[in-house]
Amino acid sequence: MKRIVGCIIVASICWATASIMLMASPGWGVTEKSESREILRRQQQALQETRQGKSQQAIATWKQVLSSSKEQGRRDIEANALLGLGVHYNNIGQRDEALYYYNESAYLHYILGDKSGSATALNNMGLVYKKLGEEGRALELYNLALRRYREAGDKAGEAIALQNIGGLYKGKGKLEKALSYYNQASQRVEELGNAAEKVKILKQIAGLQKELGQASKALSSYKKLLLMSQKLAD
Repeated sequence: MKRIVGCIIVASICWATASIMLMASPGWGVTEKSESREILRRQQQALQETRQGKSQQAIATWKQVLSSSKEQGRRDIEANALLGLGVHYNNIGQRDEALYYYNESAYLHYILGDKSGSATALNNMGLVYKKLGEEGRALELYNLALRRYREAGDKAGEAIALQNIGGLYKGKGKLEKALSYYNQASQRVEELGNAAEKVKILKQIAGLQKELGQASKALSSYKKLLLMSQKLAD
């Protein structure tokens, strides 16, 4: 594995829901150079290939974006390119490469003051470690991602990290802890007014309540789930 930046992987550490959250880069105005326009064009191409799931093409384009962003000193775009490369190397099963790029992205986003971007890279690293069977490391990363999402005030990201932690505990058979995290995630998406995500989380909550023998709570959750599903279908 390529060298991992030490300040990211420490004892206290940082698409279930892997994601690539890329921020729009600020424009340079009417006097922007052709090189600046070109890097923006390539970034848009990479984003389109990402949305289309064309990993091999996206890797090539993100590498062009990465090289150009370094040349132009556009560290915000560089951080996004690193994240994009992590996503697609993970998609094609090259876990070591994915971890390397996620780690670099997490570090760069963090030193640029973008805690939400750093959290996304850390969360995605956690997903990779979970696939590798290293659940202890995954949990450390999820928890660090959660802390950074909270520091950034990113409730949507916080809900993702909470669900990932809940899913990990559910897989370990620690159902009460899993339920606690899913309940927190439910509160966050409710605050955001995201009904579709609320339904998804409520399914998990109802199932856990049933497994824990909380029959009345599970019945109440299933009723809420039915009503919300009907509203979404209308």
